[in-house]
Amino acid sequence: MVVVENGCRYHREIIFTDRLEMGLRVESIGTSSVRYRLAAFLNGSDEAAADGHFIHVFIDAASKRPAPFPAPLRAHLESILPLAA
Repeated sequence: MVVVENGCRYHREIIFTDRLEMGLRVESIGTSSVRYRLAAFLNGSDEAAADGHFIHVFIDAASKRPAPFPAPLRAHLESILPLAA
């Protein structure tokens, strides 16, 4: 898998001595890609200090082209998708 896109928005300063907790979830799954959502929380706060995303694409080792996820990987990613509202 390779990272093809990422981004981050900062809502407040984060410094080296802060206690940082990260949240990660699978936001969506395509045929060969998965988008993750992240959030950074400082010092026990309920409000995110930063949020972001990144996208992984599954690549065929021989052709170096996007390829469908293997069934076990797809099943694992689908098992951690958030429940629909």
